[in-house]
Amino acid sequence: HAAARSPESAVLVDVGRLDAASPALPLVRGADALMVLARPRADELSHVATLLESVSTWTRTPGLVLAGDGHSRTEVERELGVPVMATLPDDPRGASILCGQPRGRAPNRSALGRAAARLNRTLLGHVQAGRTHSDGLVAAAAPTTDNGEVPR
Repeated sequence: HAAARSPESAVLVDVGRLDAASPALPLVRGADALMVLARPRADELSHVATLLESVSTWTRTPGLVLAGDGHSRTEVERELGVPVMATLPDDPRGASILCGQPRGRAPNRSALGRAAARLNRTLLGHVQAGRTHSDGLVAAAAPTTDNGEVPR
């Protein structure tokens, strides 16, 4: 796909909930970065803490994306020892726009769309800083929820 070759964009792939037996693991290992998506709440962060023990064997570039309200970014980074690449707002209308249900609004008009654009820029800078060339970026995103939706 042309977007994957563009140095100005990231291709985010939702690989679902990851573990050592996940069929998505080869995709994760081939990605330039792995972003773990979680709500900043104790129950989800305890799962993330367990997952992070394995993540370092799957990717050189782990990161965390927090969605919704809960513990602060600073608290999460301190406790888990992994950078929070972005915080996403709880924005169900923005999520539906990003999923192809525009309802007359452009994605960049929603809080979630603007946050996703910031994540794209942050992610590109983070990964390209560690590379000698840019072939585009593929990032695997592993949410901590089982239902395939953006955590709220």
